Amino acid sequence: MVVDGGEDRTAEIARSFPGVKVIEFPVNLGHGVALQVTYRYCIDHSVKYVVTLDADGQNDPAEIPQILQPLVDDTADFVVASRVLGEDKTSDVVRKSGVRFFSLIMNRMTGRT
Repeated sequence: MVVDGGEDRTAEIARSFPGVKVIEFPVNLGHGVALQVTYRYCIDHSVKYVVTLDADGQNDPAEIPQILQPLVDDTADFVVASRVLGEDKTSDVVRKSGVRFFSLIMNRMTGRT
């Protein structure tokens, strides 16, 4: 888990779970740096599956097993969660439009929803 300059107890709570590795930045370095560090750690330690979530509450961690299942079953190489399918709690019209636009692009590129 990477905590990118968080000011809450996320790192402390995560460390209380056996086997959880926590990388904590003292200040916010940005999403890109957090992902680079995460992926580098996973490559260096031969991690089989990687799940990334923001700590903004948009994604429910309880859904991680469902998201991982196609990888475990070897029916997919890559899984992306959808902000369009299911319940949308976003109230920002610009953000909603962007999500729908990029979802449409991904659907067209992959031939899937």
